[in-house]
Amino acid sequence: MISNPEFRRNLWIEMTTHRLISMPLILAILLFFSYLTNGSELNQGVADGAQFVALVLTMLWGANMASEAVLGEVREHTWDSQRMSAMPAWSLMWGKLLGSSIYTWYGTFFCVLLYIFASELTMLSTIKHAVLIICSGLLAQALAMLLALMFIRKDDGIVRSPSILFVLFAASTAWGFFSLATHSAATLQWYDLSCDTINFGLSSMLFFLAWTWVANYRLMRAELQINNYIWIWLSFVVFLMAYTAGFFGVATLKPYYEAAFSVPLSVAFAVAVVLTYWMLFSESKNPVNYKRLLLLLAQKNWHGLQSGLQCWMGSLLLAVLSGLVLFAQMMSEEVMNSIFVIALLLFISRDICIVLYLNFNANRKRADMTAMFYLFVLYAVFPGIFASMDMSTALFFPLDDSNAWVSAAAALVECAFAFWLMRSRWRRNYSQC
Repeated sequence: MISNPEFRRNLWIEMTTHRLISMPLILAILLFFSYLTNGSELNQGVADGAQFVALVLTMLWGANMASEAVLGEVREHTWDSQRMSAMPAWSLMWGKLLGSSIYTWYGTFFCVLLYIFASELTMLSTIKHAVLIICSGLLAQALAMLLALMFIRKDDGIVRSPSILFVLFAASTAWGFFSLATHSAATLQWYDLSCDTINFGLSSMLFFLAWTWVANYRLMRAELQINNYIWIWLSFVVFLMAYTAGFFGVATLKPYYEAAFSVPLSVAFAVAVVLTYWMLFSESKNPVNYKRLLLLLAQKNWHGLQSGLQCWMGSLLLAVLSGLVLFAQMMSEEVMNSIFVIALLLFISRDICIVLYLNFNANRKRADMTAMFYLFVLYAVFPGIFASMDMSTALFFPLDDSNAWVSAAAALVECAFAFWLMRSRWRRNYSQC
């Protein structure tokens, strides 16, 4: 570990003599105050106080340090020199991730020790909670760095990086998993399985922590101009679809909902749709990359396409496939619901064409923000106007009532028109590139 140059550099920067002395002193003052407020006894209250301090250190301070490990390099114009170094992507990734937050882990070490010593839980439960604290911090920090890497992958440049938003999102996500594992309920239902809450939460956190590290590694590879293949992203989307659908298992819903078999598949479909939009707005939509994709497709270079396809394309593929399966399943239950699925897929296609149309402009500055504004108008402003006039809103988003056919037809027309606009702009600006 010490042989990693990036980790060693961060170690020398963060672990100065003054900081090595000040951290235990400050923690001793805070935890002694917790000790006094809990009757001057080492009890569960003191353990909970140590747990709280450890979570603040890792999930907030540590996540900010992990995010700034990337954003700070870009702002100080030293990122390009690191990208051109001979350091492998894996070493650069974990050296930044663990090295930048090493000081927070130094403080967390004392907090976890006190938690184990003061906890009134059984030894096994205490160890599980200690592992949860560590994994929560690792997950928050990995997510914060992941969001920072996604941010710099965009072509818009960094003028003002929203690092505080990255930290809040990462900490909220990690806290969600921590709360799931420490929920008061002894068991939870996942598909047809009755799972121990803390074991399920800890397992979930470990799985998502592994996926987050893989994502950081892939983005670091992309920063070093190394090709990534789409299969890893497709595997993650399938995993997330299956994981999320498990909370809406048939055994749980069947007593209350006759069409319970459609619910897990609907949830999986919704996950694929959300990830499609997320990655559509997160990834760079440089027309040069799309020109390369079209060239690879014309050459039938399938191996090259695997590394050239963007993540939102993979998510869209899985959304279409799961949507078609859901359509076939709903046809036997409720026709209007099945038409709703087709209309939704058409509206998604329309939105993608709008986003690409704006990004294919000669001046692509703030194209994604403009697209978000237009979609807000289409999904909120126009339907609000029509609804206030007692008119149908089927022209603007999919409906599952008697207007489902109207909604599907409108979506088809709008999708065709948006595709024509996108294709026309592409041919005008980039067909001869």
